[in-house]
Amino acid sequence: MGDPWPSVTVEMQAPEGRIYVRVARPPDTSSRRGVEIRLGRAGGVAMAAAEGLGRIVSLLTMYMPMEAIAKSLRGVTHERSGWKIERGEFEGSSLCDAVARGLLIAESELADD
Repeated sequence: MGDPWPSVTVEMQAPEGRIYVRVARPPDTSSRRGVEIRLGRAGGVAMAAAEGLGRIVSLLTMYMPMEAIAKSLRGVTHERSGWKIERGEFEGSSLCDAVARGLLIAESELADD
């Protein structure tokens, strides 16, 4: 087996809990990325939603830039997100918003390699 893809994992805090966004880049120069999102316990509802979101983002990277994907996820909020963001308790106003921020950070770090 060859070398694993270079990857970056970013830890973010969202109202749903601590989120880990891992972005992996294949050795070729394509824009395709492998994205894994972890949240909560394995087998839980939140983890299933996060895993599904990661799979969709991975597929989308074959057709559009990561920045466009992140832009579409930014600003998604829900009833629990507003006041805690203002107090600095969360780095994202929802799972989607935190994932968007994590994607951009990881993509930037991969570009620096």
